[in-house]
Amino acid sequence: MSDASTLPVSTKVIEKLRVARQANSVSARALAEAMTEAGYPIQRSVIANLESGRRAEVSVDHLVIAARALGIDAAILLRQITAPCPHCKGTPPAGFTCNTCGGAA
Repeated sequence: MSDASTLPVSTKVIEKLRVARQANSVSARALAEAMTEAGYPIQRSVIANLESGRRAEVSVDHLVIAARALGIDAAILLRQITAPCPHCKGTPPAGFTCNTCGGAA
């Protein structure tokens, strides 16, 4: 795998959403159902294709609705990717929230 700093933004967004989904013990099916209920119809297979790399890009709409369904802030997630916090480098220790950027692991 290539250096994380060279990956496209979509790849990093997909990875952060996958980590958040798994950390919250939310299945891909449950996420798809929550996103559909929120007005963004999506099938579990699309989420699986994104997370496996078979689909390489994610829309802004997908990011916002998925983040909302997972209880995370899409703006903080994007900030962690595009301009990592100088304190935690966008990845605070597991179980902690960075006091500087508000990002959570």
